[in-house]
Amino acid sequence: MVSLLGRLIGPLIKRWRAFMPVLLFSFLTVALGLATPYFIRLAIDIFNGTGMTNDVYWLALAIFLVALFQGISDWARLYYMAHLGQQIVLQWRVRLFDHLMRLPFSFFDKVHTGDLISRVASDIETLSVFYTRAAVMAFGNIAFLAAILCVMVFWDYRLSIVYLALLPLIAHAMSIYSRQVSPHIRASRKQVATLTSQLRNGLTAIDTAQGLGFTDELESSLSATSQRLGESRIKAGNVVARWRHYPTVVVAIACAACLWYGSTLVRTGTMSMGTLIGFTAFFGLLGRPIRQTGFMVSVIIRAAASAERVFELLDVDANVKDSIDSGPLPDGAGTVKFDDVHFSYDGPEGVPALKGISTTLRAGDVIALVGPSGSGKTTMAHLIPRFYEPLKGKLTIDDRDIQKVTLASLRKRVGIAFQDSFIFAGTLRNNVAWGKPEATDEEITIALEQAQLSDLLHREKGLDLEVGERGLRLSGGQRQRLALARVLLYDPQILILDEPTASLDKTAEDKLRRALQNVRQGRLTVVISHRLWTVRNADQIIVLDEGKIVQEARGSKESSADEQLSKAGGLYVRLQQKLLTNGKEQQ
Repeated sequence: MVSLLGRLIGPLIKRWRAFMPVLLFSFLTVALGLATPYFIRLAIDIFNGTGMTNDVYWLALAIFLVALFQGISDWARLYYMAHLGQQIVLQWRVRLFDHLMRLPFSFFDKVHTGDLISRVASDIETLSVFYTRAAVMAFGNIAFLAAILCVMVFWDYRLSIVYLALLPLIAHAMSIYSRQVSPHIRASRKQVATLTSQLRNGLTAIDTAQGLGFTDELESSLSATSQRLGESRIKAGNVVARWRHYPTVVVAIACAACLWYGSTLVRTGTMSMGTLIGFTAFFGLLGRPIRQTGFMVSVIIRAAASAERVFELLDVDANVKDSIDSGPLPDGAGTVKFDDVHFSYDGPEGVPALKGISTTLRAGDVIALVGPSGSGKTTMAHLIPRFYEPLKGKLTIDDRDIQKVTLASLRKRVGIAFQDSFIFAGTLRNNVAWGKPEATDEEITIALEQAQLSDLLHREKGLDLEVGERGLRLSGGQRQRLALARVLLYDPQILILDEPTASLDKTAEDKLRRALQNVRQGRLTVVISHRLWTVRNADQIIVLDEGKIVQEARGSKESSADEQLSKAGGLYVRLQQKLLTNGKEQQ
């Protein structure tokens, strides 16, 4: 907990110059808060000693001015803290998002997107309350309580004992409060993340849910999570309700004890009436900072729970990252070589996904990766842009170890169009230029034409055409080709197409086939596909099974790779026969 709070307070310490006005106005607010009981003490003593005089009127005016300037000082304190706090929150949010963008695919394979959204949005927003309000108010209130103790001891050490006896009771109450409320707050934060994840999944798959009649199950799951969230917050609310008025009761008892003992001192002449009234005024002022501090303890606990989730994410090691001796990938032909590459999604102890892959993908060729589901085709392709790191072996591009080059330069040379590439709500222009926002309209148009999407350019709005959420205003084939156009815009030297023809009809497939014929020139093209036309036109065919290369052929003048493997028989022929038997191919 101490380490966690240290990391929370660290940004304030680093910005100590910006924090100085907050400290100054906090001390000024404390000092002005102490002035009112002092003036009341003087006024009572003057009135008891000499009767009503002009000094009392001046003291009344002084109390008014103190209240006025205290309000101004308190406003300035909160204003500067809000400004500083929002800067810190902005840095946390940007830092967290930037860290997420650098994490490897293996991390996202194991987490829920809704949980990540909750951490970036909801948990960071909780930290916002801490930095803009809780931190400065807790500091100011503690300073105020300490200052009251000093003044009380200076005025009369005997009555200050009553105040000292009050502090352990308040501290004990806050300690019990924090221990009891913390588990419920942590549980509610986790339930919020789960609810966010369920909402995201449900809304994303609303068409599927309605089509399968699965909406009742989704509603039931959401209701159960919402109920658990409500129960956690009710339990936290019970703790708050139980301890909220405890400080007020303790202060009232202390004030009564002060009046009882202080009146005895006044009767014996060892204390002035003004001092006694001043003491009771101080006790009256204790209620607000103690209640606020109790509330701020709750806010700090919430912030600690959120910070724990944020720091947990920031502490995840980006195991795919640039090494110290990394340099840019130099220009070259684009030949990729696998040398005894092994890989497992679950680390060295996990089930191997690739076992001893050794092959060369020559620049300018079309390479077809085929095999049963789960054979390692996509895994092999994803190692090229370093979405994952091999456990063993080496992967080179133009004889340069890709672990020795910067990720930025590598991924500028390698373009990948996924089977389900994301199309976001926006214009055609914005979707294509996502990876190259500085692209001109002419460059975007050329990429669309290469991807056989010139028909979209002829619509009324052209590049300003709205494609809808997830590209719902486009057909499946248009979405596939739009993803291809996005990759082609920055002209990668190595192009990876992951099942580009999946779920396409004959017309859409023909257009995509022509697009691939247009863009293959001068670049290495790796295609993961079950389509016969893709495989038969490939310069090199690699057949994988259970993470191993079981067959491989490169075309020559005498025979194509497809012809060589067809004559050899084995898994390749069985796969082709299965596709033909199932009627999935249009030859």
